[in-house]
Parts: sequence; C-alpha cells; structure tokens
Amino acid sequence: MKIEKILGSAVVDGKAVVSNVALAKLAAAAADVRSMILCDGTLDAAEYDEAARCVTITAGEDTAIISLEYAPCAHPHPLAEGRMVDLDAVALAAHDGMIALIGDSLFNNWADPDGDTGMIGDIAN
Repeated sequence: MKIEKILGSAVVDGKAVVSNVALAKLAAAAADVRSMILCDGTLDAAEYDEAARCVTITAGEDTAIISLEYAPCAHPHPLAEGRMVDLDAVALAAHDGMIALIGDSLFNNWADPDGDTGMIGDIAN
C-alpha cells in the first residue's frame, strides 16, 4: 500500500512531518481520520493514536503505521516562524464557523476587517 500524503505532508520512511494544527485536527476528527488521508487504493480504516502520535492505516490486507513528527515552520526569517506559531495558536483556538483572515502585513495591520467587509460572525485576523 502506498500512502501519498497525510494532511498535506509527504510520508517518507513511515514518517510524516506535521504541524501542531494538523495533530489537533487528527485528534478532533478521530472518528473520520480517513477523510484526511490520500491512499492509492481502497482505504478500509484509519485510526489515530494521540499518545503514540501515529496513524494506523488499513487497506485490504495491508496495514501501514505512520509516525507523526511535529516540526514548526522552518522559515529563514525568524519573525516569519514566530508568526506561523501565532497562526497555529489562532487556528487551534478557533471554533466552528469562525472566519480567519490570514495574509501579509496588510491583513496584520487591518484595524476593522469585519466592519470594512460586512462579514457576519466571529473574525480572527
């Protein structure tokens, strides 16, 4: 069985590097982890073990165990990596239906995005 991706991260030698947001998504969607995994065959089952940080995937008679390794964004500019950590925190704290605006300094310095756009609902900028 060849697993192409898990939550957008390539799997190499049975390991996938993921963000803490990806780990939180897996924990929150434990009932349907299969929806986050691309597989080249029929995917019968996928289970996430939060304590072991691994996903066990079954397709037919084949089983694969993928270890998940947390790695923060490795950006050459230290301020950019700090912003990625901030974005992860916003995403983890967001509730269903929240609108997240993510962009460059224009977004970061936007004083009243909800008023300017007329969006209804909670907005995290």
